Amino acid sequence: MYAGPTVAVVVPVYNCARYIEDALRSIEAQTRLPERVVVVDDGSTDETSDVLTRFAARSDLPLQILGQQNRGAATARNAGVACCREDLVAFLDGDDTFYPCFLERAADALVCHPELLAWFSDRNVVDAEGKFLRRDLDHPGFRAIRAERLSDGVSIFMEDPFVGMLPGSVIPMSVVVRLSAIREICGFDETMRVAEDKLFLMRLAKLGKFGFSDEPLGTWRRHDSNASGPTQAFRMAFYDDLALEKLEQDSVRLKLTTDELRALTVQRRKNSTNLLYTASNEAHSDFFRIALTLVREGRAPGLALSKACLRYGWRRLTRGRSS
Repeated sequence: MYAGPTVAVVVPVYNCARYIEDALRSIEAQTRLPERVVVVDDGSTDETSDVLTRFAARSDLPLQILGQQNRGAATARNAGVACCREDLVAFLDGDDTFYPCFLERAADALVCHPELLAWFSDRNVVDAEGKFLRRDLDHPGFRAIRAERLSDGVSIFMEDPFVGMLPGSVIPMSVVVRLSAIREICGFDETMRVAEDKLFLMRLAKLGKFGFSDEPLGTWRRHDSNASGPTQAFRMAFYDDLALEKLEQDSVRLKLTTDELRALTVQRRKNSTNLLYTASNEAHSDFFRIALTLVREGRAPGLALSKACLRYGWRRLTRGRSS
């Protein structure tokens, strides 16, 4: 048994037969093993279930495997969290990994800094084959958020990261969170099929402080099957804007400041152009409904709307010729 807080790991997985064993082996290799590991198979249609069954038969991890119909990562994470009674919950996607000291470092940081609700680390971003691409926290949006590095190696944001997170999710989802904080914000919003992590973390940021390590203590695998991959541009744009709309609607409970509300409004206006362009580029069936909604909301810049309509018409025309 370990002294200090108990730790659970929640692993949502969807069609990750190629990678899920690496993820689970990285949990097995931890210098501080978790008291519980919950894997939630979100309706995989590949060999994920078979890989999980074989792994569970030979592993000593305190492993619990749940299955559900495909309802998205938010629902899968909530199902995993519902099984947890531990003090801390670590999240690991089924195609990512922890380095061996990740959980130990997280538990130590959250013990030494009881004011922190969550802790995360930098990650090495790798491709489908595991080749190094870059460091995750090198994102300029993240570096723009002021932080202080303490003598024990833990960095703490010196300002609320809410505004810095508006343009995109710049905080890794390989994060360890106090279970009490997850419950206080009611977990993940299950209406969000993607960008659920951004909404979760931004709500959490308004509840209390985050700590992190600049040292890479895990991997984030980028491949075409990622929910935020290159083929998901419109879907990502739509749900990213929906996340900001939900924050705007929840502004009183979240106690958003005037500056935060202003920044939120500005970002939603920027998002409208991205929504128009991605919907027109894909000749999306909902293009005109989305355009009309943006016009009604006063978020449809005239030039962007004109260009998007022309692009939509051209895409439809060229598709018709090629069919």
